[in-house]
Amino acid sequence: MNRRTFLQNTARLAAGALLVPDAVLAGGFTQHRGKAPVTTDLWRLSARELGALIAEKRASVREVVESHIRRIEAVNPSVNAVARLLEDSLADADAKDALLAKHGGVGPLFGVPFSVKVNIDVQGSATTEGVRGLAGNTADEDSPHVARLRRAGAIPIARTNMPDFGLRYHTDNDLYGATINPWNRAVTPGGSSGGDAVAVATGMVPLGLGNDFGGSIRYPAQCCGICGLRPSRGRIASWTRATSQGTISHSLSSLAVQGPLARRVDDLRVALRLMSAFDPRDPNWTPAPLDGKLEKPFRIALITDPAGLGVDESVRAGVSRAASILERHGGIIEEIDSSSLRESAHLWLEMVATDIRSLFLTGINELASEAARTFVAGMIRLSGEADLDRYVGSLARINGIAQSWGASFQRYDAILGPVSSRNPFPVGFDVAGPDSTRAVLDAQVLTVTVNLLGLPAVAVPVGVAQGIPQAVQIIGPMFQEMRILDLAALIEGEVGVFTAIDPRA
Repeated sequence: MNRRTFLQNTARLAAGALLVPDAVLAGGFTQHRGKAPVTTDLWRLSARELGALIAEKRASVREVVESHIRRIEAVNPSVNAVARLLEDSLADADAKDALLAKHGGVGPLFGVPFSVKVNIDVQGSATTEGVRGLAGNTADEDSPHVARLRRAGAIPIARTNMPDFGLRYHTDNDLYGATINPWNRAVTPGGSSGGDAVAVATGMVPLGLGNDFGGSIRYPAQCCGICGLRPSRGRIASWTRATSQGTISHSLSSLAVQGPLARRVDDLRVALRLMSAFDPRDPNWTPAPLDGKLEKPFRIALITDPAGLGVDESVRAGVSRAASILERHGGIIEEIDSSSLRESAHLWLEMVATDIRSLFLTGINELASEAARTFVAGMIRLSGEADLDRYVGSLARINGIAQSWGASFQRYDAILGPVSSRNPFPVGFDVAGPDSTRAVLDAQVLTVTVNLLGLPAVAVPVGVAQGIPQAVQIIGPMFQEMRILDLAALIEGEVGVFTAIDPRA
């Protein structure tokens, strides 16, 4: 299937294209280069597994990239996660194969393909933010973490979908259309990094790059049954051409971080190491050591019903299952009071809404889709009016909450709880009315508190209930990503990995 057909099929999705039959997705890969043959589809493998095959010359970079492009062309018309293929990826693969033939000794992600959300700069590609008015916003250089992965030999092959300006928990816009949850097309794939989550979950890429402003990595990971890491504030250098023009807001610089999505915890770990490097374009980058090891016994603070706002039983069961696993591995689990999350979540909402109202509302109203405008209007209405005195007082209160959480982390190694306290909502629910908008935001109180405080958190699957993936998040102290990844790996080691999957009817 050529690139023209890929674009035509993507367009057909908006008209209700059917899911790809299983027969179209069949066909394995067998290659032998002096070691054990590979007898599975390359797109099914993890990023680390692919890197090892390439380093051992059991698969070429071109074979790996071609496998994922074929998977995109077969599956994307059903889910609309990939906004566009990057046409130079095969030439890049050939250059990598030539380099490997001459030198060898490559790193863990050399030749491994990855996807990039359309609000991150990729040289020569448009950073559209999911809106028509930015369709020609071509980047002349990579964002820092994209550049770091390129230097490590990884290959960007696709740009992935998101809601307008990242301002919904559902991935849809007027430029690319809606992204479909491959588990159940009636429910959301999450947002705002929904395109990357679906691409990873369906095997179109082993690794995706998203960002997390209010759960935008962790919530799609929950909805799609994959892993997603929100690093600490300042861990990964963040920059795009748009933010270099002096328009970045306080909330965007303090709440949003760049991070990876993958099917396996170990892939998050290796991607984090490669991306966590200094870049002069980000004045907020922090030179914190990327180390730390989980010691036993460890203490886990448990939150099953964040702020007492209600939790779906399958979500509660998933959290309980994760707690039991960690207890079996040496954890001391203590449930804690979470009523203070109401205040911290409202402070997050107030900060975001104030910045939108003051700096971005005109642009949103001019460029964003009707659905995005509806959701933003609901957020602003729920946040209430904030004058300067109240805004300054809120910033001071945030500092006090951060001190309180810091004290808690003197007692606990990590906090375990839901990502969203509700299962993925039906498509359209978030913009159905004021009560629906509030319900979606209430379900995220633990998640947005993590953003408010700049903490690291990882989402990891724990099972599937009635055809919907279940997940938990593990929250750690500042710059203790390796600790929470160790805990996530314990859970993954018992429950297994639930993707890659074919889209379900």
